[in-house]
Amino acid sequence: MTKNPAVRLFWTAMGGIACFAGFLLVVRHYSRWMDSSGTFLIRRIEIEGNDLVPEKDVLKRAAVRKKGNIWEVDLGGVEKRIEADPLVRNAVVARHFPDVLSIRVDEKKPLALLNAGGRLFAVDSGGVVLPARAGKLYELPVVTSASPESASLGRTVRDESVLKCLGLVKLIMAERPDLYADISEVAAGQQGGLVVYTRQDGIPVRMGGDEYERKIRILEALIRQWEARSGGAKIDYVDLRFNGQVILGMGA
Repeated sequence: MTKNPAVRLFWTAMGGIACFAGFLLVVRHYSRWMDSSGTFLIRRIEIEGNDLVPEKDVLKRAAVRKKGNIWEVDLGGVEKRIEADPLVRNAVVARHFPDVLSIRVDEKKPLALLNAGGRLFAVDSGGVVLPARAGKLYELPVVTSASPESASLGRTVRDESVLKCLGLVKLIMAERPDLYADISEVAAGQQGGLVVYTRQDGIPVRMGGDEYERKIRILEALIRQWEARSGGAKIDYVDLRFNGQVILGMGA
């Protein structure tokens, strides 16, 4: 064995270069094998979570080449194309080797029903109009505009009064979820104020135009009191518009 350090360094370097070259040949061969082998051709695309968006529409937006190589699929690109659908909140695409591609769709969820010209449309928290599936009943509060406009599937409602109503419904859902089930309608009233109608007895509650967090707490307390009472005078309306006051309109 040579004792010269320079010679040893030379042969060590040459050995490293040879190993690296061999590694590149193996990688190139493996890459060619993956491209030519039928093992990684997509044979099935599984779609989950879609209810509003038909499967064929998901596949069209995904634009995945049939029998294409599973390695060639740009997962992020497929997700962005599917999420471009106005009814989709987000999508997750994953490879399941060797030949299955899965697409998980998270659709937008209806928060309320929009009363537009006497017709009811499902809408999400951002005002996007969603399809109402035939035969499917929605136990959702109705939002009613002061000046009803037409609604188009997949479009965002621009009516400020509708968006304000939806904002209140969203606040109730977030802050007082039990109260959400007790609300039948939120409507735009006079001078921009909102009116909430209770599901039981349809009592109108005049909410005004501000301090909704405080007012929904008062409303929930009132409803719980009404549930506990038996008999008594009929309540025609509740007015919460004035600070520090709860006005009850009592009937016979």
